[in-house]
Amino acid sequence: MTTNHIAFEGYHLPGLQAGTETIQSTLNLTLQATGLTDYFVSPELTIQISGPRFIFSPAEIHAVFPPRDSFGEWDNVLPHIELTPSTLPWQRQSGANDKTVPWLALILLQEDEWNDPAKVKTEKKAWEALRDELALPFEITDRPPETGQTFPPVQVLRIERSFLQQILPTDDDMRWLTHVRVGQDAHGQEVERAIVVCNRMPRRGARATVHLISLEQRLNSKGAFDFHASPDGMVPLLSILSWQFTCPMDEQFKVTDKAIGRLDDGLKQKVAEKFPPGEARDALYRSRTAFTAALESFTEAEKDTLVNVCHIQSETFKGLMDALDFGWLHVPQPEQGNKLFEIGGVPLAHGLRNGRKTVSWYHGPLITDRNLDADIEAALMQTLPVRNADQLLLYNETTHMLDASYAAAWELGRLLSISEPRISQQIARWKHSHAREAALVEQNLFFSHVPFTDSQFVHREGGEIEQELQTYFADLGRLQGVPFQYLVPHESMLPDESLRFFYIDQLWLECLLDGAFSIGRITRYDLKRERGTQGELKFPHQQQRPVMSGVVLRSDLVSGWPSLMVEGYRSYAPSKYHRLELLRYERLGPGVAIALFRGELKSFTLHLPPESIHFGFSRDATDEGQYFKEVKDLADGNELPIHDNSRSRRTNVNFGWRENVDAALRVFVPKPMVDNINNRLRDEGKQENKTFAEIVHSGHLTIQLLEGVPRLQVTVRAER
Repeated sequence: MTTNHIAFEGYHLPGLQAGTETIQSTLNLTLQATGLTDYFVSPELTIQISGPRFIFSPAEIHAVFPPRDSFGEWDNVLPHIELTPSTLPWQRQSGANDKTVPWLALILLQEDEWNDPAKVKTEKKAWEALRDELALPFEITDRPPETGQTFPPVQVLRIERSFLQQILPTDDDMRWLTHVRVGQDAHGQEVERAIVVCNRMPRRGARATVHLISLEQRLNSKGAFDFHASPDGMVPLLSILSWQFTCPMDEQFKVTDKAIGRLDDGLKQKVAEKFPPGEARDALYRSRTAFTAALESFTEAEKDTLVNVCHIQSETFKGLMDALDFGWLHVPQPEQGNKLFEIGGVPLAHGLRNGRKTVSWYHGPLITDRNLDADIEAALMQTLPVRNADQLLLYNETTHMLDASYAAAWELGRLLSISEPRISQQIARWKHSHAREAALVEQNLFFSHVPFTDSQFVHREGGEIEQELQTYFADLGRLQGVPFQYLVPHESMLPDESLRFFYIDQLWLECLLDGAFSIGRITRYDLKRERGTQGELKFPHQQQRPVMSGVVLRSDLVSGWPSLMVEGYRSYAPSKYHRLELLRYERLGPGVAIALFRGELKSFTLHLPPESIHFGFSRDATDEGQYFKEVKDLADGNELPIHDNSRSRRTNVNFGWRENVDAALRVFVPKPMVDNINNRLRDEGKQENKTFAEIVHSGHLTIQLLEGVPRLQVTVRAER
């Protein structure tokens, strides 16, 4: 789904459920003249309605959340699976009279649970044997379409009866935790998918497995599950699909401007002095102990407040997004009057050709000022092409230091081409072809009476290798393959949980590409020939390149949400009419990503695709185990406003775990929370003198539980 607007429905029943149906028709005839009547009854016709039963195809599993084998802060989310078609959870009979009760459900097992054979056993078993054990009817699709073949064995969970009674969702839970999303694809066609949500939240510091189980004909007419167990006390369940993920133990804390803004004036001033802008405020504390140790000068009450405000782990996507630190890509607090610091430059060790060592300035292609010194830029552009990197060294008269930025770019381009033998060979062939044509032209000038030899030259436009080289240089022009340390030369420029803006230094890019094309440029004559044909011949690395800008992100958002989406705009008010072309979006590492846009970036949005929208809760870091959810207006999905700062007046709804069940199992019951939200909506309606729509079906509950609806929008403003 690519639409920005999604509708949520409670269920989507199919026209006919899978199974066996009997059709018979009756025709009544009446002769008006005589008054005689008669009827005819057709023979019974038995039809078999097929549908997925014990094996799902990849096309029917659209997405799972949390992502398979991921490592992230999932301890306050409800796992879910997205299925297609949208009728799939209701295509078979659960056994309940209420047809809206789905036959599919999710159960979550922690690592210590599935490793305990007294609680959980797993086995592989032939489907026919399991079907007979569960007393399910035979269907023609239970056999492979080709004679002599068999289906692979299915996975069977055997769970101890009393333990299963504690964690299995009831029919009422399943109604609330299954819904349908309706959106549109890229072509404007309506797309519907079914969502099945788990009723358990994973535990921190442990690995969890989620199983999609079949409850076909396992409920009685009133919707109660038949917990009939085998002699060993274990209840068999068919696991159609399963996936695993891990929740880390450590919490994370960070003192950000947004966090400081939530404090009262007295504490705000004290925190600002303790954590001034720069490295102290950019620090990410990966445990509560480490963070409280940094708060030794604060009172216990102040520590509790800061732990709650600066805690970023328990809020998943929204919390990490709120904790992001925005700014331009340069070292913190650049020295006044030093433009090299301001544009993103840093002093680095520099080894000279004579063996001596010095310190020189370096800035990468990502800079904060797209209008550098025009005189220097014009002079260097006239210098290109060059034979070696030394010709691009600059001397800074203010600091009395060399600037090796463009020399490093040229040398890097040369090394990148050499590292790819095929590309370096293609460049050498291109130049050899060009030299051969120039020699033939010169020969024709001096020996015009000798017939000119017609020949095919691979360097010409449309030649054999022209397209491949142009593709390589186009990718290099988007900085693909450039090592990260050349892009961000110092760690302080991109601290943890930060987003930095930049422009592309076109001169740095030209030096990089000239270095890459320098293969075969050995003698002065080679250099003279290239310079002499500039303007007459289109070199593969000399392409029209637009103004480019972008952002680089270092955050757990990148690793935790791989499907993160970015959009750039050329105006301060984002709209689809001002959207910039995204030239490149790539993960540079586990927690780092870069987005490069065509044009000047003025505003930027960060969000999840609809399939990554999930269901999560917030938790007060000073109140362990107490989760809550901000109540939303169902009309627009926005959170209700907070009228004052008192905790009792906040539009939050707390919830507890399933009654008479160990709280450590973390089993969520939807109905009490539905009642609490509806009560809060009524109370808010009285205060606002308006009527808020209440939760009626699971689609409404979905809107309340959504985590991922927030859309981060950032305006890019110049620092100077």
